[in-house]
Amino acid sequence: MGFLDQLKDTIDNLQKNIKRFDPTTLNDDVAMKTEWTRAKDGGASRQIYEFVQEASHKLEIKVKASSYLFPIIFTLAGFIPMIMGVIFYFKFQDWKIALFMIPFGFTFIAVGVFTFLSYKKSHFFDKSNGYYWKGKEGAVDSAKHKCRLIDIHALQIIQEHIVRNSNSSSGSSGQTSYTSYELNLVLKDGKRFNVLDHAGKQLLMEEAEKVSQFLGGKPVWDGTYF
Repeated sequence: MGFLDQLKDTIDNLQKNIKRFDPTTLNDDVAMKTEWTRAKDGGASRQIYEFVQEASHKLEIKVKASSYLFPIIFTLAGFIPMIMGVIFYFKFQDWKIALFMIPFGFTFIAVGVFTFLSYKKSHFFDKSNGYYWKGKEGAVDSAKHKCRLIDIHALQIIQEHIVRNSNSSSGSSGQTSYTSYELNLVLKDGKRFNVLDHAGKQLLMEEAEKVSQFLGGKPVWDGTYF
């Protein structure tokens, strides 16, 4: 059995053995047609967002300035093997090393740039136009991830167990795992929009209350079980 098969079996076993939240305890018809599995694949091990409310009618959740350090370092690190690959090709005519180093470095650069651009998208709740959206400020019309504020029925908190492959400096591989928590907007039709996803449960609870208060006291459904 290969590593990917073993990882899949591990995740499947965890999914079978973990407890499930019972939405009937909420006594809400919308809760019954809402999914209680993760709304977003993966999950962050740390919180990278901050809440900004410069006016009473608008709440913005944006990436912290310090969090941009990761994609910047990742991008810059990618230039090192690319430059080395070019040197090996033109100075030593070693195309084999160049063929490995250049794509390797480009992968780092691509991941860094993609992450940096994704960080530029904030979450906005704006009472002046009546919309929630994810994207650039004022770009609600072009946003794909959006809904009307009046359509938000509740806030949902669920948890997920994340298992990831990890490699040590000695070359050995292993697995790291942690619990991540999602904050999702639940619409009146049961549709969900993911807003936050990180490993800090208490912090996420506090963040959910901030959003709830901004939306006039929308209920917070706590679907976690420990």
